[in-house]
Amino acid sequence: MRLRSALVLLLAGFFGLAQASGDLGSWAEAHWEALVQADVEGLMATVDPQALVAFWGTPWAGFFVGEGIAQAFSRFFEEYQVEEAVTTRVHAEASLVVGEAVLGEGAGLLRIYLQFAEDGKIVAADYVLVGGEGVPLVDGAIGEGEYARQVEVAGAKIAWRNGAVVLFVGLSAPGTGWVALGLDRTGILHQGSHIVIAAVTPEGLWIKQYDGRHPAPFYVPSARENRDILDAAGAVHDGWTTVEFVIPLDRRDQGYRPLLPGQAYEALVAYHRTSKELRKHTDIGVFWIELAGPTQ
Repeated sequence: MRLRSALVLLLAGFFGLAQASGDLGSWAEAHWEALVQADVEGLMATVDPQALVAFWGTPWAGFFVGEGIAQAFSRFFEEYQVEEAVTTRVHAEASLVVGEAVLGEGAGLLRIYLQFAEDGKIVAADYVLVGGEGVPLVDGAIGEGEYARQVEVAGAKIAWRNGAVVLFVGLSAPGTGWVALGLDRTGILHQGSHIVIAAVTPEGLWIKQYDGRHPAPFYVPSARENRDILDAAGAVHDGWTTVEFVIPLDRRDQGYRPLLPGQAYEALVAYHRTSKELRKHTDIGVFWIELAGPTQ
C-alpha cells in the first residue's frame, strides 16, 4: 500500500509538472506572437500590472514598471523588428520560460527570460540583446565592461549583473581546482545559501547546484539537479579558473528566499587551488552582493 501511495504521488508530481510546462509554453506563445506583430497592446495584455521588466544591451537599458513598460516596448519596436520568436527552454518549477527572438536587418538576437504568476501573467521579464553593451557573454572569460559590479574576496574575483529575472555571475579564482559561490547565506559557512560549485576538467565544465539548507560542512546535491543553472561555461587560463553561469533570482523553491532586485545579500566564495574534487577549501571569504533594481 505504501509503495502504491508513493507511486501515485510520483505520478501526480510528474503530470503536474507536465501540465505546468504546457501552460507555460502556451502563455509564452502569446507573448512571442505579440512580439512578432509589434503589438504593444497585445504584449501588455500578457504582463501583470505590477510586473518588473528589464532591457539589457539596448540604448534604453534599465528597469521598467507600470506605464514605463509599454513605453519601453514602443521604443523597442522603433529600433527593431522581430522576425521570429521561439521558446528554447521551460523551467516548470520556477515558472520560467527562456526564449530567443531573431531581429531583422541583421540586428542580432534577443534572449528573453519570462517568469509567470499562476494566472499566466508575466510578473518579471528580461530582454537581453546578445552582444549588446554591458551584456555578459557566457564563455568562461570575464570581459571588460560585461559586468556591472565586481569585487575581490579571499583572492577570488566575483562579477555579476542582474535583471528582473536572472543573475549572470562570473567567478574567477587562482589555481585549477573547484570554485564555489553561495548566495543568501543565513548561517555559518554555507548554511541557507543557494550553492553553485564548478570545476574545469579535461572533459569540459563540471557544474552542479547544491542544497545549502543542510548543516555545514556537508554538501548535498540539490534535488532539482542543475535545472536552476540556465547557462554556464568555464575555462582555465594563465593559472586561473573562471566560470560563468546564469541562474534565476527567484527559484520558486519554498526552502529559499527569492533574490530581489535592489536588495543586498550575504554571499560566500570558496575555492581549492589544485583539487577538482570536493575537499576542504584552500580559501574562503564572505561578502555582500548588491543587486541592481529599478531605483538604481
